[in-house]
Amino acid sequence: MSQSERRKATSDDIILELEDAYTKDPGKNVGPLAEAYIDFGRPKDAIRVLEKDGNGQVDTQVLLAKALYDSFQNAKAAETIKAAVAKGNLEKNLRAQLLLGEMAYEENREDEAKKHLKVAFDMDSNNRRAAELLNTLGENVAIPEEEESDDELRGFNTEEEQGEKLGKALGQILIG
Repeated sequence: MSQSERRKATSDDIILELEDAYTKDPGKNVGPLAEAYIDFGRPKDAIRVLEKDGNGQVDTQVLLAKALYDSFQNAKAAETIKAAVAKGNLEKNLRAQLLLGEMAYEENREDEAKKHLKVAFDMDSNNRRAAELLNTLGENVAIPEEEESDDELRGFNTEEEQGEKLGKALGQILIG
C-alpha cells in the first residue's frame, strides 16, 4: 500500500480494524478504540465501550470524561475527571490537561483554565486548541498552522458531514 493510499484510509476503515482488535481482546484494545471514536466524532460509541470495558484505569477514565464532555454531559464528565485526578497524577497527561483547561474555561475559572492549558501547550506546542483558548484568555501564544492532509481539493462537506446528512434524511423519511 502506497503512502497516499494509507493517508486515504477512511475513519471507517480505521474504526473497523480497531473494533476487530477490541473484539479479540477488549481489555487491551478498549483505549485505542475509544480514542479513535472520540477523534472521529463518535463520543457516544466511546462511552459505550469505556463503560463496558474501561475497568476504571486512570487513562480510560480520562477518555471517558472526554467522551462525556464531547457528548455535552458536562456534570458527569467533571465527576469522572475528578475521580481520575484522585486516582493518579495527571500532570503529564495531555488529554487530561486539555480537558481540565476546557472545562475550567467553560465555567469561567480563568486562572485554573490558564494553568491547565499552559501545561497542555508546554507538552504539545502544536496543540491548536490549547493555543486558541490561551489567546482567548489573554495569553500571547503563537497559534500553530492547521495541518493539510493532502494536496487534493475537497468539496465543502467532509465524509462525516455527508454521513450525518444522509442519516438525518433517512430518519426524516422513515419517521415522516
